Amino acid sequence: QFSSGDLLVAMHQVLHELAEELIELTRSGKASEAQLRLGELRSLSAAIHEQLRWMLSLACSSAKPCDAAISARFGWQRLR
Repeated sequence: QFSSGDLLVAMHQVLHELAEELIELTRSGKASEAQLRLGELRSLSAAIHEQLRWMLSLACSSAKPCDAAISARFGWQRLR
């Protein structure tokens, strides 16, 4: 069974792989093809942001302060 965090990590990995493909297309002289696929990259990025917003909304919906809820739920530390 996978968690929403696992999904987010997998989506992030796919985003990097797609970006690498687009960079390679550009380097190999196929910049127009890479340009055509930029929409894929933007859509995936938007989906990742939406997933992250959803995860944060779950963490912040409890009675605890949001930072504490995020740390407790996902094991994250606040970046300073």
